[in-house]
Amino acid sequence: MNGVQENKRTMFGVVISHCSNNKFVWNGYPPFVDAFDRLTNVYDNIDNYAQVQTLQSQGVTEDKQNSKQLLTDKAVKICGVVGAWASKNNNQTVKKALDYKSSTLIKKRDTLFLDTINNIYNQVTPLLPNLVSYNITQTELDELSGLTKGYKNLISSPRSKTTVRKNATTQLPVLFKQADKILKEELDGLVATFSDTNPDFVREYTNSRMIVDLGVRHRKKDDDDAAKPNPKSNKKNKPNNDTPPADTDTDTTSTEE
Repeated sequence: MNGVQENKRTMFGVVISHCSNNKFVWNGYPPFVDAFDRLTNVYDNIDNYAQVQTLQSQGVTEDKQNSKQLLTDKAVKICGVVGAWASKNNNQTVKKALDYKSSTLIKKRDTLFLDTINNIYNQVTPLLPNLVSYNITQTELDELSGLTKGYKNLISSPRSKTTVRKNATTQLPVLFKQADKILKEELDGLVATFSDTNPDFVREYTNSRMIVDLGVRHRKKDDDDAAKPNPKSNKKNKPNNDTPPADTDTDTTSTEE
């Protein structure tokens, strides 16, 4: 929500608060009641979308890392036990297929990491009858599956929040236009009905419709210009060198005898 919207939202709230506190004035006037109820509904929707815009993905990254570590530890544990069984039974195919180390598995990108976990699950499932004595059962694989689902959810969470925030950003201008229309084209005209019977209510309503810029301090251009130094005023008076010099020649008159 930008600054203009925030200021308008504040104005909407002040108008609604004033009208709500003086409901006895207009409660018996159906056109005003209807318009006010619609304005209140729009304002509530603006509040809801404004809250959605503040959704943050803070903590999700840390949760994702913790979930990936737990899933990695579980998968590597299963691979180690099944690898021991494969080594004893000289099953090189299974042994190589499940040869994963924690340090390399956890570094895989999300999609490749999940593909690898699913591959481990699929490799071990048909071997379960042979792994009972190794304490690898369906319960172990169910725990692996649960950790996998949890990790998938955490991967999609930040993207889902981003989508929700974008939707809120798209909807807010529409809601502001609706609120403006109700005020300008309905309530501002209807409130005049009470100018004779409740002039104080009308006056306060008019005052509450003023939008105050709460976030920016504006300076007039004239003030800015007045504050700037005038470069011409810093020039010193210089002598006018174009003035011709005084005539110093002496006019002598010769007399003839």
